Amino acid sequence: MHFNPFSFNIYYAVLMAFAGALGVLLLTTEKSEPGESTISPVIPEVQHSIIEQPVEKTDKSTYTAEKAPVTSSPTIILPDTPIKDQDTKTEALSVLNITKTDPQVTEQDIAKDIVSEPYSPSSNPHAWFDMSVQAGCAPLQVQFKNFSGNALQYSWSFGDGGISDEKDPVYIFDEPGLYFITMTATGSNNTLCTYTDSVRVFSLPEVRFEMDVPEKAAAGEPVYFYNFTRDAADYSWNFGDGNTSGLKDPSHSYMGEGLYNVTLVAVTTEGCRDSMTIKDVLKADQPEIKFPTAFSPNMSGSVGGNYTGLESNNDVFHPYRSENPVEYLLRIFNRNGHLIFETNDINIGWDGYYREELQPPGVYVWKVRARFADGRTVVKAGDVTLLWRKM
Repeated sequence: MHFNPFSFNIYYAVLMAFAGALGVLLLTTEKSEPGESTISPVIPEVQHSIIEQPVEKTDKSTYTAEKAPVTSSPTIILPDTPIKDQDTKTEALSVLNITKTDPQVTEQDIAKDIVSEPYSPSSNPHAWFDMSVQAGCAPLQVQFKNFSGNALQYSWSFGDGGISDEKDPVYIFDEPGLYFITMTATGSNNTLCTYTDSVRVFSLPEVRFEMDVPEKAAAGEPVYFYNFTRDAADYSWNFGDGNTSGLKDPSHSYMGEGLYNVTLVAVTTEGCRDSMTIKDVLKADQPEIKFPTAFSPNMSGSVGGNYTGLESNNDVFHPYRSENPVEYLLRIFNRNGHLIFETNDINIGWDGYYREELQPPGVYVWKVRARFADGRTVVKAGDVTLLWRKM
C-alpha cells in the first residue's frame, strides 16, 4: 500500500462533518426539569394613574375614573386652563375620564378628590356644584353644595335676580318657572371658571270653592259645593263630620247642628298640593243678601246704577246686605234668557236700562254670587218685576 493524499482528505472531511452533526444532536436533546423554563421573562411592575378625557355625563348614576397604565404614582390632574361658559355637567367632569364601572363611587366622591387638592397660586380654578333637589313645588328651598377646586371666592346668580357670594348658599324660589343657576369660581390672577345648572319650580293649584247652604241644612237638606280650583288633577274633600269625597263638585247632608269645617285639598299632575278651609259651615249668622221683588226705574233716563239706599221710589234694583263681600257678581236676564245687566261692584245696581234704552215692564230673573272674607259664600237666584211709573 502506498499513501494517497487525495483519498485521505476526502475521508477526513466526511469524519469532521459527522462529528459536527453529532454535537448538534447532543445539544438539542438535553432535557430540563418538568415545569421549569430555561428562560425567565422579566415583567416590569406597572402602576396606574387617572387620565384626563372628557366623557359626556347624561344622568345621576354613580361613576368612577377609568385607569390606564403609566409609570407614575396615582394622582388627579387638574386642567391647565379654566373651563368657561359651561351649561352641563359634561364639561364640568371633563377633568376626569368618567365611566359607569363602580356603583360605589359617586360624583361627590370624585369632586372631593378635586377639592382635596391643596390650593396652588399657579393653578386655575375648577367650578362645580350640586343641588339638594332638581325640581319641586313653589316655594322651593334648594341647598347648594360647592365642589369647586383651587378657588379663592365665589359668585352665584340664581336666575331670578337673586345673588350670593357664600360658598354653600341656601336659596328659596318663590315663583314657578325654569331657573338657570350660574356659579363663578375665581382663582389667583383673577382667573375664572363658571358652571351652570338648572332647577324647575312647579306651581301650586289655585284652590277655591263655594257652597250653597240651605236654611234646613242641619236637618239633612243637602249642601252643594262648587269647585272653582284651577290647575288641579285630583281633589279630596273633608266635610268635618267624618265624611269625605273625591268628586270635583260634591254635595253633602249633615244630620244635625254642629261645628263643621269643610276642607278641600287639590293636587296637580306634578304632585303639588294646596288647600282651602271654610269654618263652621252651618253657623246661624250666615251673611245676608236680600233683593226687592219689584222696582220702578227713573223714566227720564239712565242714572248709571249708583245708589245710596235712600233713592226715592226705589228706582235702582240693588241688594240689602249685612256685610260687604270680597267677591260679588250680579246678573239680570230678560224673559228670553238674554243677559242684559252684569256687575262685580256691589255698590252698583240695575237702573232698568239696557244700552241706554228703558226696558219694558215685566218680570226679570236675577242671579247673585258673593264670597265673604271668612270663606262663607252666598249663591242665590230670584225674579224682580220692573214697573213703569205714571208720568
